[in-house]
Amino acid sequence: MKNTILIVEDEEEIVRLICNRIDPERYEVMIAQDGKEALAQVAREVFDIAVIDIMIPFIDGYEVSTQLRRKSKETLIIIVSALGSEENKLRGYELGADDFIPKPFSPRELIAKIDTLIKRRYEMINHHITVLRSITHDRAGKRIEIEGEVLALTPSEYLIFATLLLRPKNIVSRDQLAQAIYDNDFGEIDARGIDTHIYNLRKKIASITSQPIIHTERSLGYTIHEF
Repeated sequence: MKNTILIVEDEEEIVRLICNRIDPERYEVMIAQDGKEALAQVAREVFDIAVIDIMIPFIDGYEVSTQLRRKSKETLIIIVSALGSEENKLRGYELGADDFIPKPFSPRELIAKIDTLIKRRYEMINHHITVLRSITHDRAGKRIEIEGEVLALTPSEYLIFATLLLRPKNIVSRDQLAQAIYDNDFGEIDARGIDTHIYNLRKKIASITSQPIIHTERSLGYTIHEF
């Protein structure tokens, strides 16, 4: 299956240079010449990667990036712009951009960065990670196994457990777990709500193993219990 690319750029020569470098066997390209057209395409389709210029007609690239990131956490975003100051770069990253390339740029370099970002994402979401001796976390399938048995988790329970598994030797506070839920558009939750999810997680874990996997650090948060 081809990866899909959205190019948001009003300069036809730059679009041509980029498209001439893209491998048509690997990528399917859509083009938007202004912000309105870009947002219309974003509303219709989820793209693997978007290359967005800041200074485009009607709606600027910052706003396009903002709305694109709200719709899709998975889409990779590369901003290309003549506005290459540190302030503009930081703003782009704050809005969720994965990379920022100042103009003028080499189309060859841009395609290399596209290939690298796509490859890195593929490796991350398809890699099975054994965090502890009896726990396997499949991020691609959003699946956690304990002693070979799959845990039946709600989306919020999975997110909490996955967040703990990313930092198995560190304490994760209730606020950090609540922020992870909020950042993934699962709504706001307080400390008591986190404790309830942890309680339910422990019950499900206990149905598989007697090992105390999630450990409470009094007044601090939770951590994965090494065994």
